[in-house]
Amino acid sequence: MPVENNFRHQEYTGAEPSVPWELTVAATPPVVGSGEFRERLREAGRAFQAANVRTIYLIHGTFAGGDALGFLTQLSRLVPQQAEQLRESGKRLVDSLLEERGNYTQRTADVLFAGLNGLPIPNDGKSASTGTRNSSRQTIDVRLFNWSSENNHIGRADGAVRLADELLNDESPGRKLLWGHSHAGNIFALLTNLLGGRRKKVKTFFKASRTYYRRWLRRGANLDVWQRTKKRLVPKDKTQRERINLESQPLDFVTFGCPIRYGWESNAWSKLLHVVHHIPNEGTDPWRATYPPALEDIRHGRGDHVQQLGIAGTNISPNLLAFRTWLADRRLNRFLQPGFPLWELRQRFALGMRVATEGATLLVDYGPQEGSVLEHFAGHAVYTDLRWLPFHCERIVDQFYGWR
Repeated sequence: MPVENNFRHQEYTGAEPSVPWELTVAATPPVVGSGEFRERLREAGRAFQAANVRTIYLIHGTFAGGDALGFLTQLSRLVPQQAEQLRESGKRLVDSLLEERGNYTQRTADVLFAGLNGLPIPNDGKSASTGTRNSSRQTIDVRLFNWSSENNHIGRADGAVRLADELLNDESPGRKLLWGHSHAGNIFALLTNLLGGRRKKVKTFFKASRTYYRRWLRRGANLDVWQRTKKRLVPKDKTQRERINLESQPLDFVTFGCPIRYGWESNAWSKLLHVVHHIPNEGTDPWRATYPPALEDIRHGRGDHVQQLGIAGTNISPNLLAFRTWLADRRLNRFLQPGFPLWELRQRFALGMRVATEGATLLVDYGPQEGSVLEHFAGHAVYTDLRWLPFHCERIVDQFYGWR
């Protein structure tokens, strides 16, 4: 995308990608906790430390949060503390049902933290390394970031604003590596536009969303995090605008199975990689997905069909009873996604676009997936399987930091 993307949506094209992309076949992953698993993670951890990576954020995708329908956001306008407690309870319920199927859990964070830092791998879902996280020993911290997980513009915008607030308040030194599954990658794209976009366009973003976070009949905000972030990113005094310093705190992004949607602002990321489960089909360009996908391919998870089909035109509109949220989502649609009418959705599907137009893309043939389609989510859940953590860390090191 251009240096000043200005929230411009990515275009859909069937042409050969003009950005770096690579097709690779993944070997069978090691057993979680095995000697190979521990050693490969530890070696990747050494490379991360040499590159000054100090914090890793894991961000789940759509429908894996504690408020996928947006009801608790509405409740938080009245009783914010109780709504937050319900959101946390909802996320715990989702984690207990999904575990690591298309989801990042506390166990994911604990296993990754222990492996990268050369500590015993927890095998019971509980951290074996809690006591070392705050020690004086220099470690790579691993954190979870949760968002509502709604499948619409306002849900992802809310996630981007909350993530911006967290990063602006995170003064820890070193590189920050952000992993995002599914539409968390589009939260990252919005985040880069918020942090690095032109002030006028960032202000337009907040204006389009104002019915969501402001009170209806009187001044002030219902959602304080929005007002707080707005004041930092578009203050009245233009000279006081806050930005991430990419020299002292570089932001590196990795997306896993992210549907191609929003454009990226080049001013606000240091390194960017997209990982997509893709199995080429004979007769189709190797960088493209076949459309319509074969039923057998969906059933056996041959390729990520959610990434293929979750493009512009597949949002779930907020409930009309939450009129303020619905109105903000509608206005954001005009701002973020102009020129992509619903009736052209089938043509967009037919392009089979796998490679985003910003950053590098790694198309990975993970092979057919085990279990039913409800377990592998049409090939979309492979990225969060704990067995692939060493492979993913190694690919990130290869792409971003180099082994030596």
